Amino acid sequence: MIPFAVQVCAENLKFLGPNAVRLVMAVDALHDAHKIIYKEPKQMAPASCQQLQRSLLRFLHCWKSFGGHQVFKHHMVFHVAEFVAIHGNPKYYWTYADENENRLMGTVAKSLHAGATFYKTLLQKILPENC
Repeated sequence: MIPFAVQVCAENLKFLGPNAVRLVMAVDALHDAHKIIYKEPKQMAPASCQQLQRSLLRFLHCWKSFGGHQVFKHHMVFHVAEFVAIHGNPKYYWTYADENENRLMGTVAKSLHAGATFYKTLLQKILPENC
């Protein structure tokens, strides 16, 4: 998704408003961070840790300068940058991939009827082939 965001920003710069350069810089910094994350092993070299930290902090600064909405994930990105030298490459421990599943589970749970059939109904919606 991030390479697509880079492309969309580049192709639509004139429509992005007066702070467009800040948005482009934020997206580029995030793209740089993701490239580092996906090419590095679990134990990152010190230079790669520093590059990742710089990219993530540059993303946060540019996003805020652009006027982008700050959410909890932005706060957590700061901590990923802060602890990358201690914990290593975030692709080996962050829970981002699980969040989509959690969102799906929440949607399913909200659509269920309360009462004694809660778990049965949940399983029927999630694992219909087993029920």
